[in-house]
Amino acid sequence: MTFSEPTVTCDEARLVYRGDVTLVSISRLYEDSRAILKGVEGDRLEIDLSGVTRIDTAGAAMLDEIAAAAAGMGMTASIYGADQEISRTLQDFSLKP
Repeated sequence: MTFSEPTVTCDEARLVYRGDVTLVSISRLYEDSRAILKGVEGDRLEIDLSGVTRIDTAGAAMLDEIAAAAAGMGMTASIYGADQEISRTLQDFSLKP
């Protein structure tokens, strides 16, 4: 099994995740996401998961923390682009893709 190198980038008010968002990668992804979030302006944040290949509950928890951080900055976060399997994991964690 090949795992993708996880990344997060920012395109205006959109965090774009790629690769595996799992326990193995969330520490760096969380730090990168928080650093990027500081530069986002506006009242909306889009979290794009279309490039995510795998996610586990640790990854879902990290996304929940990012959404909460955005809310603390006055932004509404929305998640989109998740495939069925990733959507199911997010729903199990009570996130709405």
